[in-house]
Amino acid sequence: EKHQALASQMSAIRVLEEKLASGDLDQIKDEIKKINKVFAVEGMLETLVRQCEDYVSKKTAEIKSNLIDAMNDFDNPHHLDRLEVALSKAWHALHPAEAKLLDQASKIEKELEHLRDIRAKVDSLSQNTIAEIKSFKTPNEMVVAVIVSLFILLGHDPEELDTWKKCVALLGKTGTTT
Repeated sequence: EKHQALASQMSAIRVLEEKLASGDLDQIKDEIKKINKVFAVEGMLETLVRQCEDYVSKKTAEIKSNLIDAMNDFDNPHHLDRLEVALSKAWHALHPAEAKLLDQASKIEKELEHLRDIRAKVDSLSQNTIAEIKSFKTPNEMVVAVIVSLFILLGHDPEELDTWKKCVALLGKTGTTT
């Protein structure tokens, strides 16, 4: 019976080592749960379980840190792409323990998607439409406010937009050639 228990424990060690080598956090956590239910965790098995728990903890902290960095990477033109990747990795590793952080990241992702859609609509403006807007010599204050706000939303510095002439110059770099 002792021999069978030792063989089972060695088998559990081999399986846990395989899970650790795979790097799959969910598989590692699941295997640790199974081992804790079935075995008196001691000796080599205890050492390996602790090693796996440390690995899971380290990787989870790394995933959380990457998500926070991606959430705050506002200067990166690929902010949305980076956030989507980080959020997808974080969802399995951090949910439900970090639900609040994941919700916050999801809100930022949605806002960035809206900005991407706005940018696409601005980029699809026809040259005729842009020419019409540019033709205003002294546009209504509301028109100026909308144009300035739009360009700020798209990442331009407010100093680039302090005169209508500068706004018109940026408008000239916008839209399609249709």
